[in-house]
Amino acid sequence: MEKSSVIKFLADLSSFNQIRIVHTSNFSRVSLASNIDTKEQYIIKTFFYLVNTTQLQQIFTENIYKLQTYSFPSILPYRIFSFADFDNMPHPSFIFKYYKNGSLCDCYEKLNATQRFIVLIGIAEGMSYLHYNKISHSALNPGNIILDDNFYPLISGFGLSKMINSLRIPICRSIYTSPRAIKETNDSFSDDVLAFSMILFLLLTNEVPFESQITSEIIEKINRGIRPTIPDFVSSDMTKLICDCWDADPKRRPSFGQICEYFKKVNAENVDLQKISEYRRILLNQTIQIDSSITDSNRGQQIPVKITSKRNNSMNNINRNQTNNTNVPRNNSLTNINGNLNMVFQNNLSNNINSINNNLNNNISSNINSNMNNHVSHNLNSNMNNNTNYNPPVNSCLNVNENPVHTSPTKTKSKQSPKKSPKRASNSHQQKQTLKHETFSEDQLRFIRELKEITKKGKQLVNEGKTEEGLELLKKAMNSNYKGAFYAYGQYFEKGVAGISKDLQNAALHYKRACELGSNNAKVAYGRFAVKGLGGVEKNAQAAGNLFQHVAESSGKIEAYYRYGKLMVDDDKHHSKAIKFLKTAADKGHTKAANLYGENIQRDSNGNKKMLAEAAKYFKKAADGGDSTAQNNYGSCLQEGNGVPINEHEAVKYFKMSADQNNKFGLNNFGLAVQDGIGGMERNFDLARYYIKKAADMNNESAQYNYAVMIHQGLGGSQDEAEAAKYYKLSAESDYPMAMLQYGQQLIEGKFYPKDVKKGKRFLKRLVEMDCDVSQFAQSALDDIKKKSKQ
Repeated sequence: MEKSSVIKFLADLSSFNQIRIVHTSNFSRVSLASNIDTKEQYIIKTFFYLVNTTQLQQIFTENIYKLQTYSFPSILPYRIFSFADFDNMPHPSFIFKYYKNGSLCDCYEKLNATQRFIVLIGIAEGMSYLHYNKISHSALNPGNIILDDNFYPLISGFGLSKMINSLRIPICRSIYTSPRAIKETNDSFSDDVLAFSMILFLLLTNEVPFESQITSEIIEKINRGIRPTIPDFVSSDMTKLICDCWDADPKRRPSFGQICEYFKKVNAENVDLQKISEYRRILLNQTIQIDSSITDSNRGQQIPVKITSKRNNSMNNINRNQTNNTNVPRNNSLTNINGNLNMVFQNNLSNNINSINNNLNNNISSNINSNMNNHVSHNLNSNMNNNTNYNPPVNSCLNVNENPVHTSPTKTKSKQSPKKSPKRASNSHQQKQTLKHETFSEDQLRFIRELKEITKKGKQLVNEGKTEEGLELLKKAMNSNYKGAFYAYGQYFEKGVAGISKDLQNAALHYKRACELGSNNAKVAYGRFAVKGLGGVEKNAQAAGNLFQHVAESSGKIEAYYRYGKLMVDDDKHHSKAIKFLKTAADKGHTKAANLYGENIQRDSNGNKKMLAEAAKYFKKAADGGDSTAQNNYGSCLQEGNGVPINEHEAVKYFKMSADQNNKFGLNNFGLAVQDGIGGMERNFDLARYYIKKAADMNNESAQYNYAVMIHQGLGGSQDEAEAAKYYKLSAESDYPMAMLQYGQQLIEGKFYPKDVKKGKRFLKRLVEMDCDVSQFAQSALDDIKKKSKQ
């Protein structure tokens, strides 16, 4: 094929009438248009990149000149383009022939087994051709696979990542492609293979991989090695091919040439072999035009080779209906979310809680008793009888690694010999008596039961609003050193209820005293304070972990199992034990533990079907128990088919349950579901905008970005650039990468915001330091600023 001058391919969009907008995103717009003279219809794809200087237009022209030379039966060639869009803005626009069948994402459900196999063959052969010519796609997805009148595939959008990267402009590539794909490297070619694995999955299962997830979530899952679950009805041959193509190690993925060879050998049943042979002859008869930049040493005569018609027998097993991908953008952030876990422990920590107690004593021993008395007398005069002999807790220390010295009120003589407790300082006769005993006489047991009933009655009265009477009973129990009363008072101080002002120091003292008297509930509460360093308690996560473990193993307290699991699950050394503790708490009915267990099992699954099913099981357990985060997580499982069959109707139901509890993640996901009309819902941009804004106003940075996109484009209401700028800024200040990039550049350019180059550069530099998916674009922008300053 003779190369033609690129000037011949320039078009004036004033010669076209825009019929309607088919699809729009943050990066591009696809329109259906007709030629004014011929009435022939075309698809016009406009990219929202400003190519408004001679230098940029020259770079663009050189790149499009090369792309126009490539020709193959299964690629959609670049023939006509314009430097302006319908609004006469300097946005490059490509003009393609209109095909009524649309893209693969529009009609994959309608394809029969033979058509699906032809699509796979065509994509593999076309990508083999492009890779031979050293062109990666970097945006390979069903939306970029056009189906002609025979349902034959045409790969569109190839080579644009390299071209736009040469313009130093952020690109929107395939959500299934890693950051390496921007550069033309062997890794970028293997990333095209990863993207192809998702198309394989789609056509073999009729399920959209990671459907309805925002880009950042998909990238995070792929980076963590999470893959969709392959149904059992997919044949072993094709399952192997999918797994090879999405292997976590790019070097182990096959080339498209190898994939083409594999398709020759795979056993195909229930397909029309004659039609497949006809299509392969079309491919075989094409003489490939190789770009002149390819050297003789790597030039081939023809890429396609003779192909034997074989087909995978799993194609006829597809019978599940799926909702098509939406044409409305969700969240085009290219955020690269690392799978690295935050370590809980930054320093060498003590192995016991003594250091916590020492710090409490050292910091507040001089004033805590007077503070306690003053606080009580100032705040509780109206609620308490001043003649009650209430003594605030003392500051003695407790070694929490020992067995509790004050047993529960109902404890009888132990069958085992009681362990001796070491001597420790005490400020009350009653405490000394407590240290001497682990079993009680009948009179003592009766007295303890009475104290328990007094405490129970006091709490009941407080709950009924009879605060004065209730607190008086609790004071009476505390004067008799009953642990439950101290624990209850600690709760009132912590939460600021029952006429007591919130006071974390006094809460810590009451919890500590209850610990000394053997309250396991108080030990868990005191450990919580130690984790965060609340109420004058020394921050010591390791000691808190020891305390949680001790309580869990000695008493079986569900909350202690949960707290240990939550604290230690991100620590490699204790991860396995933490998982077991979370499962124990979950199996005992702790909903937060069930959700956290599910999250970690899912994270550790690496695509393992049994583990994904286990995670989904516990998400549902927690969700049905009312946990709003679990409701959102289980909704995501149902939407993606992770561990459970895809059920979008149920997914929406759980998103709504989460949203109804004002969970910011549930609000965002339900808003996106309404926006996309999944699960049989009618698309409603107004309602979607309401829910997403609600999540955005709860500081969900993803929702802030989603909402900014909606109001910027006028979806679900009026277009409001000023309001969009506000939410882009909020999202950027929460370190949402795509928003940071946009905000930084807009500050530098003075668009939407007063021009502030220094502040804009600060955002871009922070984005570079994050080393995420869009960091390189921030670096490019900084390089451009530096270059201009030297001119």
